[in-house]
Amino acid sequence: MSYAVGWLPIAESELTDIWDRSTNPDEVVVATRVLNRLLEEMAGEAGESREPGLRIVFEPPLAIKIWVNEQARRVLVVQVWEYD
Repeated sequence: MSYAVGWLPIAESELTDIWDRSTNPDEVVVATRVLNRLLEEMAGEAGESREPGLRIVFEPPLAIKIWVNEQARRVLVVQVWEYD
């Protein structure tokens, strides 16, 4: 059973800023697609666990913080930053 993936507007804005500044914007696009697919398929197991419901997921050049609601099978991207 898959997860519904959403992005907070601030996370979308952070992603746009990273893409705008990138010397390789295609790499950012590919990482975003990989992250979205990963979140749809296994958000509750992706990356590293933090506080209850929060996880950090890495897909260079991006890292994201997500909030996972297992019962509703929903995941929300709350923060994005560059990661090498």
